[in-house]
Amino acid sequence: MKHQVAIADDALFQMITAGLEAYCIKHPYKRETGIECMGQLWGKYTRTARTSKLLVTGLTIDTSARMNRSWALDDDSTQDLKMTVAQLFEHRLTYLGDFHSHPYVESELSNAQMLRKGRNHDFSDADVVKSYSRIPIEETSLMVSVVMTFYRMKRVNIERDGRIDDNTLEFSIGNIKCWLHALVYNVEQQQPEATFLTADFLESFGHLSSDFRHKVEA
Repeated sequence: MKHQVAIADDALFQMITAGLEAYCIKHPYKRETGIECMGQLWGKYTRTARTSKLLVTGLTIDTSARMNRSWALDDDSTQDLKMTVAQLFEHRLTYLGDFHSHPYVESELSNAQMLRKGRNHDFSDADVVKSYSRIPIEETSLMVSVVMTFYRMKRVNIERDGRIDDNTLEFSIGNIKCWLHALVYNVEQQQPEATFLTADFLESFGHLSSDFRHKVEA
């Protein structure tokens, strides 16, 4: 089955701001900036005989997560709490899957091309294992994982902005290069399924008109 993952503007805004806050702002008790964040995705799930659509309309960030440069760990009770609250909105919101960020700095990768070549904007092996352990969408065996990757460039460069492949989009916020990547998993069969990612705001290049200036020390 082919799956379309559509990221609504409100959800995209939440992903960008949460990811950038973790990437740009020095958090208490952390020696460095550029840490991961994580959370849950909410929206609507519809399907036909051959295709399905996962419309992501919202994101809840795990404020209790342990966040570091290369990993983030959620508290065991976090998802239970949010699933309980979501019952109040069951006719408007459905749990769809999880979100996290990948923060990279120059000391790890000297340029964006190395990041692209190594596909560091994709899911790590540990990410995949974690996705298979997640709760599936109600009455399905499916869930979606979304990762947003950040890398600070020395200067603005929008030359490569656009679609990389079916489920990856590259874009820029000022001199910070970003990648949005999504994949639908079948948690019962323990395998990924064909995924096509869309985000109207990014594909219309509306973000290019913004003047984002934020210095990242890392």
